Amino acid sequence: MATIMLNFYRAISLLIISTLFVSCANIADLEEPEERREQLISASHMAANELLRHSKGKILPEDTLLASTFVDVNNLAKSSQLGRTVTELVVSKLTQKGYTVKEIKLRKGGGFKVRRNGEFVLSRQIQEISRDFKARFVLTGTYSTSIDFVFLTVRIVRIIDNTIISSHDFAIDMDKNVNYLVNIQNQN
Repeated sequence: MATIMLNFYRAISLLIISTLFVSCANIADLEEPEERREQLISASHMAANELLRHSKGKILPEDTLLASTFVDVNNLAKSSQLGRTVTELVVSKLTQKGYTVKEIKLRKGGGFKVRRNGEFVLSRQIQEISRDFKARFVLTGTYSTSIDFVFLTVRIVRIIDNTIISSHDFAIDMDKNVNYLVNIQNQN
């Protein structure tokens, strides 16, 4: 009888331990999507904070910044849902910190001119827009994808002389949501 009771207690103990492991695994599965969602938001907000920190006071809250959509570093005429989303998130954090940001939409042939080596110079059109908005700086960014990560660079550039005032690099995991944002085609 003692052997039967001992085996019974062992079976019950294993059942309880198994249930706890499964419950913990299910809780982790529920938390993962929020963690993935927060990755993009927190990394973009941190980038905005780092841009301001690295600017060393050259950009003041009363300065107006223009914001351009972040583009694919391998094709500077192309953006994606990811580029637009990261731009929005960085702009959101800058405005929360009291900066005035005006969004500019870059159209084909307008805004930026790109040199062969990947550098860009601000075109006359962007300088005219900056005068209209009384903006001295432009927020710009690029991204590059790999199998496991998306690498991003964000910059604040002084418009009058194309000087990079502040720059920050960061990477985010290439999970299925980020992959979707990179590869979704516009539905226009």
